[in-house]
Amino acid sequence: MRRTLASAASAIFAASGFLLVAAPEASAATCPTHRTINVPGAEAEYRLACTGENLRVYGWVNDTRPDQRHAKLYIEAGNGQGRTVINDGWATKKTNFSFTFKGTKSAKAKLSVAH
Repeated sequence: MRRTLASAASAIFAASGFLLVAAPEASAATCPTHRTINVPGAEAEYRLACTGENLRVYGWVNDTRPDQRHAKLYIEAGNGQGRTVINDGWATKKTNFSFTFKGTKSAKAKLSVAH
């Protein structure tokens, strides 16, 4: 049954012209952490650093293909807050980011490519 539903959903997305490629969702990381994520068409690198009760998440996102799709990194902090970084540089430049979240020392990140 699941396979049938997944196939049906894939067919609907294909028919709509919408494409989404996403990395498996990462488990929450705590300070200090350094990770690199890659999916077809996108790459990202981020670090977690803690000072007192504040978490800083910083790094870069890169669209690795000139295909009119956008690299998107979503960061969800342990306190429930989230931030999104989008790079539509068509493989020409990285987008740097730095976010501070209060009251947490953990976060998870998800990289995707969308039209």
